[in-house]
Formats: sequence, C-alpha cells, structure tokens
Amino acid sequence: MKRVLIQSLCLRPVAAVNDKRIHEPHQRLAQIPGVEIRGGGRSIELDWRTDWDAKLFIWQRPIMARGDDSVRKIKTLLKAGYVIVLEYDDYPERWPQHGDNDYLTFKGVHAIQTSTEALAAYFRPFNPEVRVFANQMLEVPPLPDRAPSERLRIVFGALNRQDDWRELMPALNAVLGTFPDQVEFQVIYDRAFYEALETSHKRFTPMCDYPVYLSALREAHIALLPLQDSRFNQYKSDLKFLECAACGTLALASPTVYAQTIQPERTGLLFKTPEELTAQLTRVLLMPELRGSIVNNAYRWVRAHRLLEQHVQTRYDWYLELAARRAELTPKLLRRHPLLMDA
Repeated sequence: MKRVLIQSLCLRPVAAVNDKRIHEPHQRLAQIPGVEIRGGGRSIELDWRTDWDAKLFIWQRPIMARGDDSVRKIKTLLKAGYVIVLEYDDYPERWPQHGDNDYLTFKGVHAIQTSTEALAAYFRPFNPEVRVFANQMLEVPPLPDRAPSERLRIVFGALNRQDDWRELMPALNAVLGTFPDQVEFQVIYDRAFYEALETSHKRFTPMCDYPVYLSALREAHIALLPLQDSRFNQYKSDLKFLECAACGTLALASPTVYAQTIQPERTGLLFKTPEELTAQLTRVLLMPELRGSIVNNAYRWVRAHRLLEQHVQTRYDWYLELAARRAELTPKLLRRHPLLMDA
C-alpha cells in the first residue's frame, strides 16, 4: 500500500468550481487505502516529513507574478519534497497577468490538470505535462418524483452569460406570450435576465450555494444553457449538462461545447438560433412525452459514463506516476522559467 499525501490550496469558493475540481475528487481519492487528504481551503501547512511514497500539492488557479512571493512558494514546495500540480479549468487569457509574467503560473509547476482538451492544448506549449480530468458527478440520486404542475418550469442559472442570452430574449418572450400561463422561470444570480423576462410567473434567487442550485435544477423541467460561439466559451466544459442529466432536467442547450456531449433528440435538445429555440420550447410544451424520454436517456447516460468513482483511479495512477518521475520533472520545471534557475 502506497502512503500518499494530497494537499490543496483553493480559490475563494465561486459556484461549483471548488466542489467539482477539488473537494469531490479528493473525497473519492480519500477512499483509496493509504491516501491522506489535507487542505482544501485558502491556506495550508506543509508537511516536511520524508516517509511518504508520494506528496502532491494541488494548487488551484493561482496567478503567479515576478514581484510577489510566488517564486519563494515554489522553491519551498520543492524543498519540502512535493510534486506541484496546477489545477486550472478556465480560459487563462481572461487574466493578462499570466502573459505579463511569462506564464510563470503554468511553467512553474511539475504538471497541470484541467477539464477539457481545448484547455490542455492551450497549456502544453508552456508545460508538456498536462492531463485532462473531465468534470464528473460525485453521485446521481434517484430521479425526482415531481408533483404535477400546471406550468413548465424552466431554470436559468449561470455567471457572466449576458452576451449569450441577450439575442435570445425576444424569442423567449415570444414563447411566454404564446403560452402565458403554461411556463414559469426560476432565475439564479442573473438579475438582468430575470428583469428582461416578460412574465409574472418568475422567481429570482441571488448567488447561492451549490446544493441550492442543484435543488432548483431538480425542481425544474428544463434548464436553459445558452453559449455563443466565442473563443472564451470554447474553453468551457459540459458540466451544466451533466448536472441536468443527474437531476432529471431536460437540457436545452447551444451547440457550443454541449454538442460534443449531448446526443440531439436523445439526451438533450440543441438550438443554434432564436428561431430554433422557439421551435424547441414549443415542442417540449406540446409534447411532454418527448421531455420524459430525453430525461430518462440522459439520466442513464450520466450514470453509465460520468460518475466520479468511474474515473478516480486514473487520477490516482497519474499522481503516482508524477511522484515516481519527480527527479526527472523537477529540473525541467526549473529550466522553464529564468526566475527559477537558481532554485
């Protein structure tokens, strides 16, 4: 049995980022004999003992800069015997500080783990040791037994999606005008989206904890997942579809990102234009049996393919491989950035 220490330093909690990328994978890793999990917050105490078979430090989305103490932290982690793994699951160009600092964040670690192949391709020019761990569901509870409802419940909950839904709002309001008493909306976080809906059948929830968001999904019949075809959106993951499938909620989604996972008409519905959105919503309103069939198919698919327990061994094996190669990988790390050459 290998004695493996996995410590993590996390972001300030935002939506489900920490849950999906750190806490839930570590919860599963902790079930492997010999694995000890520590940290998971925004500060950490290093373990200087040398009797571990592997010591991993999972560093979630830092911004490392020349003028701060990033280099000191890297050197300290190396002296303490850790394998440094960067966890990064967002489009890095949102933060120009990375380029301003010669991409120290990506070069100054042994390896990078991320959520999509698109992100992996972005990181490899800076660091060849990249592994994709797609987002998974920790658990998939039984399908909700929804009470009969006179209205179709649609949920919309996302951060920074104004550019994605703005052109769709006239189509949504047209459907609400055609079916004024047959649709209701649950909107999470996005007040502008809520205000733009032309219906009295709507509810608003501000920024909430992840369990509250999942509860809203389980209460809804449809989730609206719009994404424009932009460079930024191309780096997103299919997590919201997985959540829908696990919660028994029909995903009505843009093809950007989601077309890579959703099987149209079988596990979800796709739309490219406002007109297609109108048509798909109208179909679901008039054909409840279609919604039921798709929900059941998506639920079976996510249980068969995207449960965390089905993938955690691959992550564990990679961590052990990195630890076994630490003597090889550390000099490469030091050579990647001039600030680290004297480490």
